[in-house]
Amino acid sequence: MIAFILGWLSLFVFLGAGLGMNMYILVCLTDLQNDFMNPHDTANRINKLVKPEVLFHLVVVIITSAMRRFGLCAMHLPVLLYSLKLYSKKEIYVDVTEIFNVLDREKKIRGWKVVFFSVVFIITTYRLVEEVVHTMMTDSGRKIAAQVLRDAASSNLYHL
Repeated sequence: MIAFILGWLSLFVFLGAGLGMNMYILVCLTDLQNDFMNPHDTANRINKLVKPEVLFHLVVVIITSAMRRFGLCAMHLPVLLYSLKLYSKKEIYVDVTEIFNVLDREKKIRGWKVVFFSVVFIITTYRLVEEVVHTMMTDSGRKIAAQVLRDAASSNLYHL
C-alpha cells in the first residue's frame, strides 16, 4: 500500500514538473511571437529543457510500468517514442535561425502536450487521493493515521 502511495506521489511530482516545463516553453514561444524575447534567449531556454523532458518521459513510463498501471504507461509510451525519435535526429532542439519558421508548429505541439499532461495530472491526483483513502480505510491504515495525527498534535512544529 505504501509503495503505491509513493508511486502515485512520485508520478504527481514528475507530471507537475512536466506540465510546468511545457507551460514554460509555451510562454517562451508566445513571448517570442509577441516580440518580448529575442530568438537567441528563447532557443537557449527551450534547448536547456530538452534532455530533462526526454528523461522525464522515460521516468514516467518506468514508474507506471513498475506500478503495473499499463493504461497510463500506454498513454505515455507514444509521447516517449516521439520524443526519442526527435532526439535521435536532433530535431527536438530549436535552431535560432529557424525558430520563426517552426514557431506555430512548436506552439501547437506544446499546447497539445500541456492538455495531455493536464489530463494525466488530474487522473494521477485522483488515483493518489483514492489510494490514500483506501489505505486509511483498513485497520492497519487507521492505526497508522491515528499515530501520525497524535504525533503531529504533540509536536512543537504544530505551533509554528
